[in-house]
Amino acid sequence: MKSILQADGDSGKQTDGHEAQPATLTTEERNLLYSCEQIIRGNVIGFYQTGTSLAMIRDGRLYRETHPTFDAYLAAQFDMSRARACQLIGAAAVVDHLRGTSTIVNVLPATESQVRPLLKLSVQAGRERVLDLDTITAAWSEVIRRAPTDATGSPTITAKLVALVVRELLGEDQPQAEADALDVALAEIEDVVIAAVRTIPNTSGAYEAIAMKLRELARKLEIPG
Repeated sequence: MKSILQADGDSGKQTDGHEAQPATLTTEERNLLYSCEQIIRGNVIGFYQTGTSLAMIRDGRLYRETHPTFDAYLAAQFDMSRARACQLIGAAAVVDHLRGTSTIVNVLPATESQVRPLLKLSVQAGRERVLDLDTITAAWSEVIRRAPTDATGSPTITAKLVALVVRELLGEDQPQAEADALDVALAEIEDVVIAAVRTIPNTSGAYEAIAMKLRELARKLEIPG
């Protein structure tokens, strides 16, 4: 999986190595596309599977038969922005990397909200931003070291702790810390909702009921002051 933090710059132009690729998908590619789309549309299997599926579609240009660019495909099929797709692809890439460093870390992120702050650890490589995988490993190792342990001795990791470690590594100031706190809170809310959805049957009526409840909760929220 690519570790770039932005989808390929394919807004009308094909990327290097794709010039000779036929527009028509093979049967194998079409089956892979269908499988990936089912995972993404369900969005209840987990951020890792969703990010991996998005990366397969992007890297294989499996959208090419119906859409000129990955951006256009995301918008039409999932009402998803490039930025959101890149978050999910990047999160999956981080998990893949940490899984490969089992001799250094033996605990993997459990939710996307735990991974999201790590995506800020990147470097410029030519015209692209790429994940700084060495720094990500160091940051995650520090998170595990600082995390309190439960009765079994396993670390209890929170998105707030991950964000704190990343801010310290980047030397960020208070305004940025406040912005990160909001991002972490929103990501944690998303994790809770997705976890709840996983416990119910996959029916449109059930999903509509959840959406209605979320709208009710949104109306009850009041802005302090």
